[in-house]
Amino acid sequence: MGSRLGVTGTAPDLAVHLLGWCRAQGHGFTASADGGPAWITKGSAQAGRWRGAESAGQADSANEEAVADSPRATWGLAARGATVDDPNIVLLGREAIYRDGERVGWLSSAGWGHTVRKNIGFGYARNASGLDEAFLKTGIYELEVAAERHPCTLHLAPLYDPRGERIRS
Repeated sequence: MGSRLGVTGTAPDLAVHLLGWCRAQGHGFTASADGGPAWITKGSAQAGRWRGAESAGQADSANEEAVADSPRATWGLAARGATVDDPNIVLLGREAIYRDGERVGWLSSAGWGHTVRKNIGFGYARNASGLDEAFLKTGIYELEVAAERHPCTLHLAPLYDPRGERIRS
């Protein structure tokens, strides 16, 4: 642990993708502001699991299992689904999410949805002014796949059986 590796490349979002990978693997990451190499510092998955994590709110510090009533507005909303209509666009996770041309987040996981017959990605979005349903429902969304942006549809409810009727029958 602690070894460093310098990474260089020409992809415009290389640092974003490296940061996501490093977080998932438990490694440290430092981006260069001057166009020099990005640095990956070897770490363990357990040690890095919570590195850079942001608190969702102020819970009871005396009770480890206390959950905050609500997060700060800028904390973001997790696990929002996005679909791409073109079946040839393969989502794998870690794709950047764009809203009105501005990067607002990334997919944390993705795959083929056999029931809905579309590629589905789940991810996180952020907005400095706060996230709410109105913000998420407006705007034009795109996913960056293999350095190309593709239109996508953001879903705030489950894609299949949103009321749970099928499972109750």
